[in-house]
Amino acid sequence: MVDSVKRPGQDVLVEYRSQEIRDYIDAHPEYDNIVIVLSGDVGFYSGARKLLEVLCQDSADLRVQRKNGSEQSEEEQDSSAQNNAEKDPKAIAAAKLVKSSSYPKCLLCPENEGYAGRVNHPARENHRIIPITVNDSPWGFQYSPYVYYNEHCIVFNSSHIPMKIEKNTFIKLFDFVKLFPHYFLGSNADLPIVGGSILSHDHFQGGHYTFAMAKAPIEKHVTIPGYEDVEAGIVKWPLSVLRIRHKDEKRLIELATHVLEVWRNTQCWICANLQTD
Repeated sequence: MVDSVKRPGQDVLVEYRSQEIRDYIDAHPEYDNIVIVLSGDVGFYSGARKLLEVLCQDSADLRVQRKNGSEQSEEEQDSSAQNNAEKDPKAIAAAKLVKSSSYPKCLLCPENEGYAGRVNHPARENHRIIPITVNDSPWGFQYSPYVYYNEHCIVFNSSHIPMKIEKNTFIKLFDFVKLFPHYFLGSNADLPIVGGSILSHDHFQGGHYTFAMAKAPIEKHVTIPGYEDVEAGIVKWPLSVLRIRHKDEKRLIELATHVLEVWRNTQCWICANLQTD
């Protein structure tokens, strides 16, 4: 990435620590223009916000913005509330354990539909949820305001219960793709920092899109004892990815549960990419 933007004669600093970037800028007052290039989705990762705060720590505009934070528009409040939940790992971990007493209890609860909002909760007056049934229980379907990819949707439990990766998780995933065979559905981890942004509410994310990982070839085929009838293989991918294929979804659910239990017992990082013929 750095090589793609660097030009001959230009100084380049490769650094991710916000204060180090600020110190470098302060040490070079002779530069009229400095460009900062960030990899990944800068609207999601906490590093971008931290860098902005460090760069603007002497700015009067930032102090005024913080002082008048309550005067933000409803859209800005919505974005701020959601981003804070996504970006702060400590807040994510704490939110999973805290009993909710507000209404709606979180931004994913079905009570948000048509909600007029309040000072610390964004309005949802034009928000609509499609009711669906997943694993014999009521769930909701809505499209994401972020639109990270085509038809980016959020599928969430109608009850405010915490995320938990277990056998029922795989059952729910298959239930959904049977309803929407042209969609994919995936789950974040039920862990802070590396997992979902709202751990207090069980939900998935999906859409009408095919990721590169789904197209990547099998690098090495493997046979898992007890599941010899299931095609399994390690995907050619920078991270550890195990792809399993079978005509019977029940066999995939059983094997995915087995892989999950082994991973938890051995602390081995495995990503299960489930596919049916």
